[in-house]
Amino acid sequence: MRTGNQGSHDSGVYSRTAWDSGGDLKRNRERITVRGLNRNHRAEHLYEQLDSLEPVRQAARRELLQESRKHAAVKLLRQIPTIGPMRSALMVAILQTPHRFRTKRQLWAYGGFAVQTYDSGEYRFERGKLKRNRERITVRGLNRNHNHDLKNLLQGAAISAIERPGPLQDFYAALVEKGMRPSMARLTL
Repeated sequence: MRTGNQGSHDSGVYSRTAWDSGGDLKRNRERITVRGLNRNHRAEHLYEQLDSLEPVRQAARRELLQESRKHAAVKLLRQIPTIGPMRSALMVAILQTPHRFRTKRQLWAYGGFAVQTYDSGEYRFERGKLKRNRERITVRGLNRNHNHDLKNLLQGAAISAIERPGPLQDFYAALVEKGMRPSMARLTL
């Protein structure tokens, strides 16, 4: 039977049980120390693996930038403030071709910026007659089925635009001053 802390054994914290005597508690403390050392040792190994991947990451980045120079769309995207060489290369890699989308709304949906609405019914029965609902359509938020990489890329560009002085920062500040919520102003940007 446990008393006190009901934490899991993996957390490295053991509670004193009803059957513990002083000797058992001492062994538990030793076990805690050993587990803490094991965690540190595992963390060191993980950081070593991460450090060994850094040259591979840099080589992949160079190859992506080199390949992106072949696309004319990258030059157009680079003209947008806060869209640098890496963001434009990633955007071209993710979108592949703009001809996939017939309208800008399809592109917004793919990027996760399409507004979803909800309507429970356009018509209702009133006194035995079919009558049109006058209630407004409720907004549910942004669509969930989207390309997460593209959305993160665009959100990062918007946040960079807000932080750096320029016309986009002024536009954002003007929206917030008008009373728009900062999250909605960021979405508009």
